Amino acid sequence: MLLGMAGIGAFTGSLLLQASVPAGFAGFGLMLLGMAGAIGDFDEL
Repeated sequence: MLLGMAGIGAFTGSLLLQASVPAGFAGFGLMLLGMAGAIGDFDEL
């Protein structure tokens, strides 16, 4: 029983990890784009 619960936890954990890694990269890319856009706006002033 305990082993089954651990297996389910590891399974859902790996699914969450697989889902959060691309989301993290996307968020990081959007942040970099936003920073680059802000720097570009400052250059125009």
